Amino acid sequence: MHSTTLTAADRREWQFHTMASIDNPKASKATAYGYLNAILYMAPAESAGVGNLCPHAGACKALCLGLESGQAAIRREGEDNPVTLARKARARMFMQRRTTFWQYVVKDIRRLRRMASRARLKLCYRVNGSSDIGVPIWLLEMFPRVTFIDYTKNPNKMAQYLAGRFPANYFVTFSRDTHNERLAERFIGQGGNVAIVGNVDAIASDILRLAPRVDGDKHDIRTPELDGRGVVVALTPKGHKAKTDTSGFVVR
Repeated sequence: MHSTTLTAADRREWQFHTMASIDNPKASKATAYGYLNAILYMAPAESAGVGNLCPHAGACKALCLGLESGQAAIRREGEDNPVTLARKARARMFMQRRTTFWQYVVKDIRRLRRMASRARLKLCYRVNGSSDIGVPIWLLEMFPRVTFIDYTKNPNKMAQYLAGRFPANYFVTFSRDTHNERLAERFIGQGGNVAIVGNVDAIASDILRLAPRVDGDKHDIRTPELDGRGVVVALTPKGHKAKTDTSGFVVR
């Protein structure tokens, strides 16, 4: 199975071939829950050299799975491989040719929606596999039967989600970091879900440590239907840097 392929001219210009990934281990777990899971990965934060795609990031920047886990991490320090080059190219397209970028996302969703239907699955599309950009309301409204999920450190995005200001097919989970734990406490108290990487039992916050939790590694379909509301989504660290992190982002 493949995601949407760029035209020959755009492949030559941007030096990548496809949009979202549907064959990585995280995405493949979703089929057991009735979903085809597509995840669009771009170079995180400022790593593409075209601006900041994660303006609310904290300690996670040094460990981001977009650069430091899976196939993206199979490279020498300071160098790129085909996976990281493609993620940087998608980030450049987003920043420099935004209309073209969203046109390809629309094409991607339409293609994958047909693929999911043939497999008797629902489509779940995650725009921010390793970024934290805004997802346009018009995109969510264009595909009301597609499930969109998001992880964010943007408190405004999370507050808008909890206030019901997004379409009903968009689900947002707040990502706890060293600089935003008070916000995470507030959002979980309001019925939001909070992702925490590492040993939740060791976290200093009683509010987060004692909250109901779900195993976030079982799948990436972060919806209240599967996770519930007001829960901690417990994630294990991914990649060598995260597994040895002492910044406080990974709770130990």
